[in-house]
Amino acid sequence: MQEDTRYAPPTATLRDPEAERLVTERPAQVRWASVLLWLSFTLGCALSVYELGTRGDTSEHAPAVDAVVAGITFGALALSAWLNVMIYRGHNWARIFYLVLTLVSLALLLVPGEEGAVLTLTEKIAYAVSSLLDVSAMVLVFTRPGALWFKRKR
Repeated sequence: MQEDTRYAPPTATLRDPEAERLVTERPAQVRWASVLLWLSFTLGCALSVYELGTRGDTSEHAPAVDAVVAGITFGALALSAWLNVMIYRGHNWARIFYLVLTLVSLALLLVPGEEGAVLTLTEKIAYAVSSLLDVSAMVLVFTRPGALWFKRKR
């Protein structure tokens, strides 16, 4: 007896073909930018752990407020790590989003606010170094040949 194929699932792949890149191999500038972004991420993790540790010493905040701050901090770190991976993979939207975040963080660093007076010199230097790493990485991914990694043939 022959098998009835009317109810068999289709054998063709059901996904859109990925557009070809202008550059077939990841440029060295993108690899260096990725290294700089991960260094900035590591520095950000260390700063976050330090700030959360010193924040817990004060009793002026309710435990729920501290939990929300910790959740937002870890969420921001997770977003940063995800963006680093997406930039390395060549997603154009990720480098644009990271550029916007970098510009916002630079503005917050350069415009002193209430928290600016609370930060120690070490924290200010660490934030400045982290921002410098981010800006350097953005220069690498927005200039040639690194920018070509994010372009696709049409």
